[in-house]
Amino acid sequence: MSRSAALLSWFRSPVNLVAGGLVVLGLALTNLSWGFLALSALGTFGPGILRELGWLRDRDECQLRAARRAGYHAYLAGGLLVFLLVALFRARTGSDGQPIPLANPGALATTILAVMWFTWLISSLLSFWGPQKTARRLLFVFGGVWLLFNILSGAGDWQVSAMQSLLAVPFIALGLSANRWPHVTGVVLLLTAAFFWQFFGLGAIVSEPLRLGRTVVVILFLGPLVASGLSLLSLRRKTIVPDG
Repeated sequence: MSRSAALLSWFRSPVNLVAGGLVVLGLALTNLSWGFLALSALGTFGPGILRELGWLRDRDECQLRAARRAGYHAYLAGGLLVFLLVALFRARTGSDGQPIPLANPGALATTILAVMWFTWLISSLLSFWGPQKTARRLLFVFGGVWLLFNILSGAGDWQVSAMQSLLAVPFIALGLSANRWPHVTGVVLLLTAAFFWQFFGLGAIVSEPLRLGRTVVVILFLGPLVASGLSLLSLRRKTIVPDG
């Protein structure tokens, strides 16, 4: 099965549609109560649990292998983050020599969940599309979201909005260059992520890891840039596809 056919079959699967609906519904209902997030958990993990128990047989061996690979990547990312956070918090002690209590454990749990989910998503996209198409489409979406955000937020001053919207152009251009010059594009993306890290002062997250706003920025804003850059740099010359 080709990558395009595999992606199309995902949308045709009743299981995936129901699971996706539960995820969206759970997230939407969090405005009423965060307890509804359990619906998103059911939609996210329920099908996988049923498949591992052998009660749901809707995927072939290749699809199962790709799903387990993405799950393992999420485990590695989440496990590494948990160990680093445990080391960080255990090392932070008060005047009595005891570890400082967590001020916001909910933010910590959300950060770990976001890292694992993002890693799973990127790994799944790479399995469907490969590094070049994944990087290109992520950058197109990244530039499109930036463009839409500035148009909607700059309704009071169209000139300022137009100038800020121009920042979407470099990301779209990088998406196009991922086909012909993937390694160069990968380096530029990593340098861009490093620039934003410094420009927005995101280094403070190391000393204030529970500031949820900053962790979400790092994951959702810098994550696609870093993931795209690393995936492009991982390409060997003989595997590069000029037309993406």
